[in-house]
Amino acid sequence: MQPDTSNHPDLSHIGWHEQPWPSDVPEGGFVARVIAQHRVGYQVHDGKETHTAHPAPRFLKTSVDPVDRPAVGDFVVVVPGQSLLIDCILPRRTQLIRAAAGERLRRQGIATNIDSVLVITGLDGD
Repeated sequence: MQPDTSNHPDLSHIGWHEQPWPSDVPEGGFVARVIAQHRVGYQVHDGKETHTAHPAPRFLKTSVDPVDRPAVGDFVVVVPGQSLLIDCILPRRTQLIRAAAGERLRRQGIATNIDSVLVITGLDGD
């Protein structure tokens, strides 16, 4: 049985596909999509407006693979606190990953839940 989503905002215009609505959203929490990532936090959109949110402390540990952190395109559960916190990442449909800069072999997530990728390159011999 699917959870009742009649009181949830319509996220289809920002990419929500037919997937089960999370049943474990905490009181006061909501589902949003990450639309921008900055050094000091994220911008998320809840289907109506944009909010600034920060990742939960567990995402900031050095032992966490960067690919397992929130990325642009992710649908996330956001909970209130001193500031809005990204509590968890909902299952991803797709993920665009590249090798991270530097000496160590690490992966870096670029975007998630995307339907098309267009690769553009200069013709200047780069």
